[in-house]
This record gives sequence, structure tokens and C-alpha cells, in this order.
Amino acid sequence: MMNRDDAYTTLKIAETTSVEEIEEAYIQQLFEVKNFILRSNIIPKLYLSRIKLLTRIHEAFTVLTSNSTAFDLPHIIDHFLSYQEALNILELESNSSNQDFIQSYEKLVSMAKMKLSSSSDALNLIYSINDLVQFQLAFEAILIQLFESIELTGVEAPKQQNQLGTVELKSILESNSLLELSISGSINADDITSESKDRLKLELSRIAVAKSLWK
Repeated sequence: MMNRDDAYTTLKIAETTSVEEIEEAYIQQLFEVKNFILRSNIIPKLYLSRIKLLTRIHEAFTVLTSNSTAFDLPHIIDHFLSYQEALNILELESNSSNQDFIQSYEKLVSMAKMKLSSSSDALNLIYSINDLVQFQLAFEAILIQLFESIELTGVEAPKQQNQLGTVELKSILESNSLLELSISGSINADDITSESKDRLKLELSRIAVAKSLWK
């Protein structure tokens, strides 16, 4: 259990702070996390660190206010997803198309961000962030499967925030007449233009680095 000194430090307030000021500090800390999430790309490991921070913020608030509200955390993912897990999370079937894949990811992410935007307590923020982490991991797991035939030797991975977005992915798939194909099979690298392949190599190498961080 967190002690009071750590609680004051976590909420960035002095020991002489009133109950009203403690509540204001708690709300401000939540706002800062929410604002960061809404403004940043979904980087799973980074987002998970924010879940840990929110847990500490809630614990600090509980210690200083004797608030005993139930705090049941969701299952926090601890591994890079398999292809089948990714399909389940994005509510896809093996015969779903690449377009279905993109649309489902966009819809689920949008819904999670709307829920997060309207959340005013640590627990609901944690649930929404955890959902975003799972959706992003599912997106990346399916991309690896789709483009496993692309050779990555010698490709330098970009920074994690330099992600391939769905608009760009859809453009690549559409320009190579791949949008309506099923996600169940790997796309032949020879069926992709050099320009598209170069961009996909960067994204796949970025995902490979991200995947290596999961033990």
C-alpha cells in the first residue's frame, strides 16, 4: 500500500493541501494522461506505462481521501498477439477482406477514444487505454501476417511514433489492387510496387522492433 508521502509526491501536491485541492490535483493528473493519449499515436508499451501511472494516481487519491471505491483492473495484455487473437480482438473472420480489417480497426479505435474522451475517473481511462493497446497490437499482428513475404534484411526501423496509418495502408492496398483480398493469405511481395514495398518495409521493421520488446 502506498504511504502518504508517496501519495503527495504522485499527485504533485504539498502535505498541507486541502481535500478540495487533492481532488483538483487528481482531476488534473487524469486530464494530463488523457490529453497525452488523445494526442499521440498508439504505442502499446508506452500506453501500458500510462496505465501503471493511472493506477498509482488512483492509489494516491485513495490514500489521501480514504476513498474505498472498488478498483477492478481489466486483464492487461502481456504478450504480442497471435494472428488468431488479433482476428478475435478486431472482430474479424478468416475470410474478411483487407478493407474489413481496416474498417474494423478504425471503428474500434474511434469508439475507444470517444469513451476515453468522456471518462472522468482513472478506472474508465485504464479500460479505454487497454482497449487501444489491444487494437493496435491486433493491427500489427495482422500486418505481419499479410506481408510476411516481404524481406526486411538491411532495413533500418523508424521510430515507434512513425507508424503506418490506416489512410496510407488503404492507399497502398488500393493502388496494388489488394483491398478486397482476404486477410487469410499472405500477399506476394512481387505483387506490390517498389514504392509501396519500401514503405511497408519500414512499417514491418518498426513492428519487428516493437514485437521484440514483448517477452
